[in-house]
Amino acid sequence: MYLTSLRQKHPEQLHSGPGIVGNVLIDPTAIIGKDCRIGPNVTIGPGATLADGCCIKRSTILKAAVIKEHAWLDGQVLILYILNISKAS
Repeated sequence: MYLTSLRQKHPEQLHSGPGIVGNVLIDPTAIIGKDCRIGPNVTIGPGATLADGCCIKRSTILKAAVIKEHAWLDGQVLILYILNISKAS
């Protein structure tokens, strides 16, 4: 709901580019690996790291989370603080 409102009122704050689908908000301090697919409806917080090949949909990734290579997250996942998620998750 917030991301839809942001799209209507301040679309420049949402991220766009290769691998981005729909409403995606990424903190400028987050590190995104290559060949990731992010969205729709994803928020990535400060200091979060997504390794290469991640697929994140309908999820919120909070501060300092680390998502390992080729991990797949889908659906209201909240990742809190320094937690490592691997492709086996």
